[in-house]
Amino acid sequence: MPQPPYSKYQVLAAHDTVVRFLQDHGLNHLMAAARGRHVVVYSEEPDGEKIPRIRFCALDHYQFWLDVTTHPGRWAPTPYEGELPQLCDTALTDLSWLLAEF
Repeated sequence: MPQPPYSKYQVLAAHDTVVRFLQDHGLNHLMAAARGRHVVVYSEEPDGEKIPRIRFCALDHYQFWLDVTTHPGRWAPTPYEGELPQLCDTALTDLSWLLAEF
């Protein structure tokens, strides 16, 4: 099955949106990185290890899919799909433990 169309500019714009969202909500312990069709939200351990928390996968145009990490390097899909601002809010309200500082 072919992958839905997306552009690198869509992912870069999404990265900026996620970074602003994290800053606006005081989640300064989290960072975001654009990788392929994904924007990965992660924290960094004192030793420099990056711990992925959630990721937004670009589908088509303004639609994204939200995944959560299960183990380092492993992702599990969620039932959440939609526009990025809505998914950011959903992550903050429904998946807040994944964004908590630890």
